Amino acid sequence: MWIVFLLSALGTSFLSGIFGMAGGLLLMGVFGSLCPIPIAMMLHGFTQLFSNGSRAWLLRESIRWGVTLPYLLGWLVTLTVFSLVFFVPEKSLFFLLLGALPLIGLILPQSLTPDVVKPRNAFLCGLLVTAINIPVGVAGPILDLFFVKSSMTRHEIVGTKAITQTLAHFGKILYYGSFSWRLGGSSSFELEYWMTGLPIAAICGTRLGKFVLDRMQDHQFKWAARVLIGIIGFGFLLKGLWML
Repeated sequence: MWIVFLLSALGTSFLSGIFGMAGGLLLMGVFGSLCPIPIAMMLHGFTQLFSNGSRAWLLRESIRWGVTLPYLLGWLVTLTVFSLVFFVPEKSLFFLLLGALPLIGLILPQSLTPDVVKPRNAFLCGLLVTAINIPVGVAGPILDLFFVKSSMTRHEIVGTKAITQTLAHFGKILYYGSFSWRLGGSSSFELEYWMTGLPIAAICGTRLGKFVLDRMQDHQFKWAARVLIGIIGFGFLLKGLWML
């Protein structure tokens, strides 16, 4: 299991280093298959915190702070609301939601997608993405909808998404942290993984992915991202239906 976790963190961070998404979705599926949902959320949160944080640092000069600050405000509002409740989905529902999210992003007409560059849309993005990220573990496909109409370059897109996702996963850690530490027994053992190799693997994968990102064209980047996210979405949707 340790080897599977390590290779998964490396490979999925490599994908995220290229596309700014997809890797976290895949990694959540791996952790959700092998661990109880609260433990999977913690493992995923810590791994993605390092993956997105290192990607944000590498692309720090490309981050659009005019988007990030309103997003932060929306993140705070949603996190405050969720702190009053606690919800953990069943695994079948978890995988159905995990598969449906990217497909929603693919089929929604671009005319209905908001432009994240506008402050009110960035605030809405923070509200919505955080509300999905806490119970499902990922919200990248919904986050992507806010960037469809953006005039930003691929480096600005990946860098800005990285800093917003760093915030999202930090919120998830805060939400599930106290619950996971109270589980005892196997939870203590499984939480040791992120303390050693997972963050290192995430950072290495992110750095490797940036080399590929630098060599892609913008049109190649957007086409490949849509194909990849569609394949992943259908796969998780089928898994959720099978578990039902």
